[in-house]
Amino acid sequence: MAKKTSPSSKDVEHPELRARTETQEAETAMQEPPASPMTAEGIKEGIGQPREAMEEFLPMLRETLSQAVYTTCYGISYGVVFGGLVIGSLLPKESMIRKGICDGAESATRAFCERQEEKSTGSEASPMEGEGMTA
Repeated sequence: MAKKTSPSSKDVEHPELRARTETQEAETAMQEPPASPMTAEGIKEGIGQPREAMEEFLPMLRETLSQAVYTTCYGISYGVVFGGLVIGSLLPKESMIRKGICDGAESATRAFCERQEEKSTGSEASPMEGEGMTA
């Protein structure tokens, strides 16, 4: 229903016009229909829509973040291992640097495997046991 636009009672200076304007405002307020139950249902539906959108968005966000973390870790790991292999291949075979890198890698691999076995069997050993330098 279209509202008549008339000056507000506060804007009118003449007492007679002011009274008429106040009466018109009161009549217009009475003519507006009260809120219906359908209005409340519409509000409830409107409140539920953002919740549904968020429930759809969160799994996609988790997947995107998981993929970003995986890609970052993969890139770092690949770069470190590949770089180490390239550097190792450039060193002379009888070099003490190459021997130290190879022996250190073997020792670290053994220690890691032993710790994994200890975790699976439940036995505890000292952290330095089995980890030594070989000459």
